[in-house]
Amino acid sequence: MKFEHFQPWTISNRKDFLNFLDSVRAQGYAVDAGEHLEGHHCLAAPIFDAEGHAIASLWITGPSQRLSEERMLKLAPLVKQAGHMATAALNPRAVAR
Repeated sequence: MKFEHFQPWTISNRKDFLNFLDSVRAQGYAVDAGEHLEGHHCLAAPIFDAEGHAIASLWITGPSQRLSEERMLKLAPLVKQAGHMATAALNPRAVAR
C-alpha cells in the first residue's frame, strides 16, 4: 500500500495506519480531521455483514468550522448508531442472535 503525504498530520506509514485502525476498532468510528483536504472533516462508522466483516461505511463530512473536532465527538454516538441500524437492516437475522 502506498501512503501519500497530503498534510503534515496525514498518516503516512504502515505502523501509524495500523495504530489508527486499532483505535477505530476500539471506539467504533473513524475521524478525518483534514488529513486529506485541510478544512474538511469527516466522521465515519462501519456497516457489517452477517459474519461481522466491515463491508461499507457511512459518514458525515463538512467544513471544519461546522464540524469541529469537539462537534465530531458529540456526533460520534449518532453516527455509530446509524451504522448499527444499517447493519441491522442488512442482516436482520444476524442481529437477532
